[in-house]
Amino acid sequence: MNSAMTHYKKTGKIRDCLLVCFTQRGKWLSHPFLDKADCGNLPQQIIPANSLVKISPNGQMRLLCTFLNPTKNAINLAYHHVAGSIFVRKTLQFTAPNLQTVEGDLYADFVTTIDARNLHTVGGSLYADCATTFDAQNLHTVGGSLYADSATTFNIPNLQSVGGSLYAESATTFNIPNLQSVGEVLYLSSVKTFNFPILQTVGGCLFANSATTFDAQNLQIVEGDLHTPDTKTFIAPNLQIVDGYLNAGSATIFNAPKLVTVNGELILPSATMHTAVSDDCPAAVAVIADTL
Repeated sequence: MNSAMTHYKKTGKIRDCLLVCFTQRGKWLSHPFLDKADCGNLPQQIIPANSLVKISPNGQMRLLCTFLNPTKNAINLAYHHVAGSIFVRKTLQFTAPNLQTVEGDLYADFVTTIDARNLHTVGGSLYADCATTFDAQNLHTVGGSLYADSATTFNIPNLQSVGGSLYAESATTFNIPNLQSVGEVLYLSSVKTFNFPILQTVGGCLFANSATTFDAQNLQIVEGDLHTPDTKTFIAPNLQIVDGYLNAGSATIFNAPKLVTVNGELILPSATMHTAVSDDCPAAVAVIADTL
């Protein structure tokens, strides 16, 4: 990015990698990795809008810049690929039936209905905080974080990985059966049944505050706290490491026979409550699990 700025200052020509700093109307938007003082006269530069779209031989449209909604009217986006980000605010409906890839962020704030049924990849983060309806049936990968705190039904059946955190505070129905990894925090405060059959790793804390059933058959590592205080049935037969505390204080069934390390408190019912387990005596966890 900095080399592209140097090239622009010397030649006056804008390389494609800098186009993500402009809106679809050709106006400078800025870029988080560029200091405004280093941008020369780019903020005054207007790029012809027709040079910001490429059409492939098969008719797919690629937007080379960032899309910023110009009005509060419902938006129907025709692009298949967006090289920059999409910022949509304060509109009731965002429809992008052709959209497959967003290389930056997809930010839809105060948007109640999102229809991106063919979206496959978001390279950055996906913000859909106010969406009550979120249709992304084919979404496979979110490189950053996924925020959908207002969605009561969360149906992303093909999602496999979230590179950052996943927040779904209001979701009571949660269908992400193919999720394998979350890079940071996994936060589900309202879901009653935590069922992630192939989830293997959580790179931060895992909060399932209201779940009465915790079923994670392939979960192996939680690199932070595991907080599921209302769970009656805790099933994690392959769980080995919790790098913080583990709170399953209401569990009547606790099935974690391979658990060998909890680096904080292990909070379980009856005699095992507030038991501390250290790396020096890892087998203590398995003994506790067997006695419940």
